Amino acid sequence: MLVSNLTQKGQVTLPTKIRKELSLKTGDKIAFSLEGNRIIAVPVSDDISSVFGIIKSDKSVSVEKMDAVIAEAASE
Repeated sequence: MLVSNLTQKGQVTLPTKIRKELSLKTGDKIAFSLEGNRIIAVPVSDDISSVFGIIKSDKSVSVEKMDAVIAEAASE
């Protein structure tokens, strides 16, 4: 198990082994969640394709309907 210290500002340095394994570099984003008493940290990509399919829906909307809603919102 790798260990890191929590700073007075609540910051933690990820150990080098983890940063290399996940190909993390300065400025990369990491999302955090709690599962019981465990912290889960997951790298977040700025690439929109990384979230493709994350939201499921059984409804479909036409491009025309989307354009109409966008136009209505823009006019407000």
